[in-house]
Amino acid sequence: MSSAIVAAVGLALLFISAAMPTLLVVIGERRGRARAWISLGGLIALFAVSGGISTAAWITAFIGAPAMGLAYGRRKEKSVNTIFLIAFGASVLGLILIAAATAVGSGFGFGDIDAVVTTPAQHRVQTFLSHGLIQPEMLELLDKLPAELRINPALFLAFWIFIPGVYLVLASLIVWLNMVAVSRIRPAKDSPDIAGELKNWSAPESWVFTIAIPGLALVFWDNPWAVAVAGNVLAVCVMPFFFQGMAITSSTMDRFQLSPGMRMIAYALLIGLLEVVMFIPAVAVVGIMDIWLDFRRLKKPSPEKKNGSAKEDKGDRT
Repeated sequence: MSSAIVAAVGLALLFISAAMPTLLVVIGERRGRARAWISLGGLIALFAVSGGISTAAWITAFIGAPAMGLAYGRRKEKSVNTIFLIAFGASVLGLILIAAATAVGSGFGFGDIDAVVTTPAQHRVQTFLSHGLIQPEMLELLDKLPAELRINPALFLAFWIFIPGVYLVLASLIVWLNMVAVSRIRPAKDSPDIAGELKNWSAPESWVFTIAIPGLALVFWDNPWAVAVAGNVLAVCVMPFFFQGMAITSSTMDRFQLSPGMRMIAYALLIGLLEVVMFIPAVAVVGIMDIWLDFRRLKKPSPEKKNGSAKEDKGDRT
């Protein structure tokens, strides 16, 4: 029971933290930018005191940078794509600075990275321990987890080569979720309403090649570095199609006129049925299929097709 409570509290704190950029944007639009900056500074200071400078840096990258990017994009009345790129780019810049500072502070160079990437998964535990990437206490914590949550340390660390992609996916999710949340709030004066753009958003069709190429590399290129690079690239490049799939899901719920409460239940059921790990790939597949199936009927027929249909109708009437 205690582990379930800890997990529930952790998820609640994660949700609250992920929603902070929306709160900061609303404070800036309703109460003024000065109060938003004061709120952000207070939040960062709180985490610095409670968790240290490193925790404050992560909060700045995942919460502060997206909030500033979203606020700037809305204030300048930018398009959905531009707002996302500004907020996501700010978050990525913060993550790069954190990674660089961590590498310099710990003396972790390219040779160390190569050792981690090229070491077989079953021996990676010792490699991570010797390079100080994990502490023995973390392995002990894994052993103390309940049986249903227990993970083999070797299997757990086998996926650590994809950590850069996971961080970028998390950053993109935080930005996108807060864009959706902000779009649902009544815009303040001179703030653009981006809800319609989000609902009809589609990834460029040519973007499918950014998934196909690393996917093929993962399957056919038996090289540790190829697997690491392709896996991280694939994780990031699949996200636009996930956002497109979520736009299709939202549009479908609008068609059935589901209330906000029913939407939450529907999303919870989807995540429960697919599980969290499979939810993003499954929704991304829907987004990819939309390239050919056009679920929302957003693609307009070409003038030639319209003229052809008009001629056929005229011929049928005669």
